Amino acid sequence: MNLSFITGFQIERLIGYGALAVLVMILIFLLIRQIVCWYWKINERTKLLYDIRGLLMRLVEVNEERNGSFFEEELEDKKNENYHQK
Repeated sequence: MNLSFITGFQIERLIGYGALAVLVMILIFLLIRQIVCWYWKINERTKLLYDIRGLLMRLVEVNEERNGSFFEEELEDKKNENYHQK
């Protein structure tokens, strides 16, 4: 394929148009993504999940302050089960 008829200026225009097309596609994708997230309330769900996680972490901290670490007790129980099985 002989491309010698394309000048340097034309190549620069093609590259510019290509870059512009990619930029427009990215912007369209981001716009459509925002519309889909709004419609399905994904942003609200994500915020609620972070709120729930924060509340659960606070509950774990309060429980550890009152009763000690839940995970340490669970590990001790498993160790005792393994010891009694032998």
